[in-house]
Amino acid sequence: RLPRRSDRDGGLAGMIRIGLRDARSHFGRFIMSIVAIALGVSFVVGSFCFREMLNNQVSQMMSTNADHDVYLRGSQEKKKDSSAMSMGSTKSYNDVDVDLAGTIAKVDGVSSARVVHMLSGVVLLDKHGDAVTTMGSPTLAIGMGKSSPWRTGTWPKNGDEIALHSFAAEQSGLKVGDKTKIVYPDGAHKVTVSGIFTTDASQAGAIIIAIDPVTAKEKASKQSDDPDKTSLISVYGNKTTPLDDNAQQQLADRINKALPRSAKAHAITGDEYRDESTKSTQDALGFIQPLILIFAVIALFVGSFIIANTFSMIVRESMRGYALLRSIGASPLQVFSTVIVQALLLGLVGSLAGIGLGWGMVKLIASGLANMGMPLTGATNPTVSDMLVGLVVGIVVTLIGAALPARNAAL
Repeated sequence: RLPRRSDRDGGLAGMIRIGLRDARSHFGRFIMSIVAIALGVSFVVGSFCFREMLNNQVSQMMSTNADHDVYLRGSQEKKKDSSAMSMGSTKSYNDVDVDLAGTIAKVDGVSSARVVHMLSGVVLLDKHGDAVTTMGSPTLAIGMGKSSPWRTGTWPKNGDEIALHSFAAEQSGLKVGDKTKIVYPDGAHKVTVSGIFTTDASQAGAIIIAIDPVTAKEKASKQSDDPDKTSLISVYGNKTTPLDDNAQQQLADRINKALPRSAKAHAITGDEYRDESTKSTQDALGFIQPLILIFAVIALFVGSFIIANTFSMIVRESMRGYALLRSIGASPLQVFSTVIVQALLLGLVGSLAGIGLGWGMVKLIASGLANMGMPLTGATNPTVSDMLVGLVVGIVVTLIGAALPARNAAL
């Protein structure tokens, strides 16, 4: 039918109105294109959300688990073995003498200086006598006590007691006073649950057990090639309140001055250590986002063909209307714009749907992981930049798919 007078006399604005009216009339045919755009955009937004969630999780865990004010490590960085696969940007340093903990303990401002012994390959038995396992991180036994704690918690007093992280207690069904067994690499040992402690961040499914520091040292020494050496000595300036940046740096400087020249060791602030470890772990997990983006590229590639095919059919059916527009003085650019307006609207609707779908997918994944024993506390909400990227990608792909049919309409 003949375009309205307001559209004929309105120039480009009139063409936009025609495009919007055509988009409304052809909306049923755009459903498949909207679905294709939404899927592609959802993978794009979902990849950014999921990566951000993992980054937040790592950052939270590192700030909770590595809460010491200063760390002493080797001063000589080891060269990476080119024949071995290296994960992320992890740097390794020479080991230091465990005896340096005594030297550090005498430094002004040091509350405690300890080697924190950590054991893997241990198994906790639940209240039924079965092994406690999850799909998340491994079971870890960490030497913790009054002399070597995290900043808060109830710790075991001897080798016959253990304290459980709240998640480990939940998974095992154990409570304070219950008796169970912990299986070390050298055999099982009967223990009593003396306490339950919590952390600000979830531990991504890790079963964390606090054991007596003396027991931890004894067990770790059997697994170590050189029990007189360690990779880290952890230092608290204050056992109850974390030091600020300046206080950490001042304490690290005092420790470095007190170290003998032959120590081959260097003290760094807790913040520096946490930043390095966080970045290293995040880099190691960086492969996940490109893997998801591969699916996004495939979905958008297929979507562009669906969009092009949809607009080609619409343009063929609308050629008589476009011819009428040309006959009453519409320029090729104005006719071109009627198709582009439809593409912009299609891209906007599909992109918004994709942003919501991507967000929902990440929340669903997080919920599924939690149900399978790997709770995550990292933020799942998309940032403004994530949404803008998804919006731009969806609109650009739609415009690319509609460009050739729009050009044919303008000829």
